[in-house]
Amino acid sequence: DADLASAKTLGFEDGDSEGMVEAVSVRDVCSALEMGHAHVTRAYKNGAPVEYFSTTLGRWLPGVVVVVPCGQSLDPGCPMIRYDVRLVSGQTRVDVGLNEIRPPLQMGELVEVFV
Repeated sequence: DADLASAKTLGFEDGDSEGMVEAVSVRDVCSALEMGHAHVTRAYKNGAPVEYFSTTLGRWLPGVVVVVPCGQSLDPGCPMIRYDVRLVSGQTRVDVGLNEIRPPLQMGELVEVFV
């Protein structure tokens, strides 16, 4: 059905298939959630190791994700959340954007360097 097809293109999982698009409207996302054709998946689990980019130091710092519930979403099984990061120094960065964190680099992983 058309609604199911649009849910797949929103980048949400539906059984054994998934799809992605560059941009979607909030209305389309809300509609897919309300119809039960989509569900929300967290980018990081609580306690997941990450690296946080410090603009002050200009480098990536090790830390762990702290998932903080902050309201109710349209999907009753998935509350709205924010991501905090607890750095190994003991400091916490509150409500960090997904562009500020990444999974830690692995030994032997290929990287690009710009000088």
